[in-house]
Amino acid sequence: MKVYISDTRKNPQYDGEKNKLKSLRNAMFSHVLSEDFGCDETAALKNKYGKPYIPGSDIDFSITHSTDVCAIAVSDKPVGIDIEKKGRVKNIDGMLRFFSDEEKTRIEKADDKAAEFLRIWTYREAFSKEEGVGLTLYTKENIVIDYEKNRVLRNGRTLNFFEVYYDDYLLTICSEDEIQPMNNAAKHIPMANIIKSSNPGLSIAVLNTSPFGTSAETW
Repeated sequence: MKVYISDTRKNPQYDGEKNKLKSLRNAMFSHVLSEDFGCDETAALKNKYGKPYIPGSDIDFSITHSTDVCAIAVSDKPVGIDIEKKGRVKNIDGMLRFFSDEEKTRIEKADDKAAEFLRIWTYREAFSKEEGVGLTLYTKENIVIDYEKNRVLRNGRTLNFFEVYYDDYLLTICSEDEIQPMNNAAKHIPMANIIKSSNPGLSIAVLNTSPFGTSAETW
């Protein structure tokens, strides 16, 4: 699995554009399609829930963005990814109606209510994206995520969650891969890692994961 991360603040070429994040997302998408699929964006389709895919390919990918940052996960297994900026949601109590009773209790009892809310929110989003159906999944089924063991059991499969911290953002990945870090430092991606890539004009960082560890790599 590879996770591409980029930031509009590290890509000043988009400063004059009306929607900098959308421009960055499109550039990253083109880069990933060329790098991992050998095609361009015209080859990508979307399912009825909006998740993109390449017809006939066994490689899956998921896209997320928030405020200044965009991330794309690419895997040979179904994958979901979500990123959220800390403090972006102001009315946490008003959002709790979307959560299960267990999740509400976890948030209300947490020492840092905002941090636990953000963690649960990204888990839910990443899982629904892995399933390729969006958040409508939670209106149809009772999904029970194990937030202690960072996993969820789904149709005989064990899906794992992996958290990555970048600047003031939390990024969560959901996949069958056992993507647990070799050490805590591997879970933190410094902004300095976002450097010029093989795609001229685009600054990007790449997190490579394996079933038994995680290593950060940039180009």
